[in-house]
Amino acid sequence: MRIRKSTKWLTAIVLAPISLFIFLLVLLYLPPVQNWIVKKVADYASQKTGLEISVGHVSLSFPLDLKLEQVMALRPNDSIPQRRDTVADVKELVADVQLIPLLKKQVEIDQLTFKGLKANTMNYIGDLQIRGNLERLQVVSHGIDLNNTTAMLNNADVQGGFLDIALNDTTPKDTTKKKTVWKININKINLYRTNFRLHMPGDTMVVGANFQKATVENALIDLYNKVYRVRQIAWSGGQLTYDKTFVPHVLHGFDPAHIALNNLNIGIDSLSYDSIATSANVRTANFTERSGLVVNDLRTQFRLDKANLYLQSLYLRLPKPN
Repeated sequence: MRIRKSTKWLTAIVLAPISLFIFLLVLLYLPPVQNWIVKKVADYASQKTGLEISVGHVSLSFPLDLKLEQVMALRPNDSIPQRRDTVADVKELVADVQLIPLLKKQVEIDQLTFKGLKANTMNYIGDLQIRGNLERLQVVSHGIDLNNTTAMLNNADVQGGFLDIALNDTTPKDTTKKKTVWKININKINLYRTNFRLHMPGDTMVVGANFQKATVENALIDLYNKVYRVRQIAWSGGQLTYDKTFVPHVLHGFDPAHIALNNLNIGIDSLSYDSIATSANVRTANFTERSGLVVNDLRTQFRLDKANLYLQSLYLRLPKPN
């Protein structure tokens, strides 16, 4: 009799924490509990970051697929105290992130999908500022190391909207921050119906692009050394503009300081940008320039530094004259 009672007590002791864990786990899937937890987390994040963070609605589905709606992150304006600047405004966010690696400051993202994303990194990434308004952004990333400031982006799909990137001293200086040391490797990015603008240091040159469909593979972003490299680009349909902002426009004919390519299709093997030069190996390209120039095929090794433009091994095919 005593043995049976002891067995019952032992079983109860073992099952109690398990039952409590299951009970708490079930609570996580109740909407009121989810919203209460997210509010507490948003309040804590607001205190730690100095941002005003809010979430309109949250839902968690089995096993750990998190969906957030109406996510806002605001911060006080540097010049006007009563005004707030938008850091992030997300209509819908779906996240599937592995939890255990987070304990070691490792981030493993199985899926991160934004719908209706508006963002402005301002001066949070050192000398790099990214502004965007995208219909949809989906990211898969395995290998974000917060200790060593390295990241591997396995795949990203960007659809609709625009991205605006400013490099170096085109962004406001923040002398209180350490130099950004992040190094990011990217396996593949797919772009659909997306506009893009890149502002070079001092805003002396602006490159704009419209991607109807494009794929970027094997890219490196080294923010510490300010080195940017891409191994391959396949771009079908769109426009490309190049403007030296402080150079006057030519009234007639081709203007090498202000180029606008339309109906663009291009394939590039290796593209790099650093403080010394920009270079690319153009495998093939065809386009129409706003001056009226039509190019049926262009192949060259391109290099542009502060003083010169080089076109090596140039192959150029123009329409046959009538």
